[in-house]
Amino acid sequence: MPELNELVKKYRTNKDVVFLGFAINEKEELNSFLKKKSFLNNLIPDSQKIADDYKVSSYLTHIIIDKNSKIAYLSSGLSPTTTSSIENSIEKLIEE
Repeated sequence: MPELNELVKKYRTNKDVVFLGFAINEKEELNSFLKKKSFLNNLIPDSQKIADDYKVSSYLTHIIIDKNSKIAYLSSGLSPTTTSSIENSIEKLIEE
């Protein structure tokens, strides 16, 4: 998570880049978890429907949606290259 938090920090002043996290947990359970873990992106509780809409079958799943609401990037898990892949995808979309 620290690497993802760094991405949030890097793009926080860019109004075209928004980081959202979808949690299947209810708000109270999520708030309890957030007291122990630091997430800089906005987390949306009780969002199973959204996860289902995007066919999320595992966590962590990373989805980048472009300005036309199309999926521009999709990956599951967290590998040594995930953060750089996400950043490269964001940079490519910003340049378009």
